[in-house]
Amino acid sequence: MSSHNDQSSKTYYTSKFGSIKKLSNTNYAIWKGNVTVILQAMGAYTIVNGEEDEPVAGNTAAARTAIADYQKRGA
Repeated sequence: MSSHNDQSSKTYYTSKFGSIKKLSNTNYAIWKGNVTVILQAMGAYTIVNGEEDEPVAGNTAAARTAIADYQKRGA
């Protein structure tokens, strides 16, 4: 692997939802906006910012589906 790719992997976070420059001492405002967009694309923004609580455990199909969806987005 080239040193350019090694350097890129150290400075960028890449997922299927996009690629953003990792947080540094000088890029908080841009990083925050970029992370927000990725979390929204993942469907995890409301989990991360505390607006959505974990579903109550239950033994119904709906409860199991809600818990599985929450865990998938929060992982």
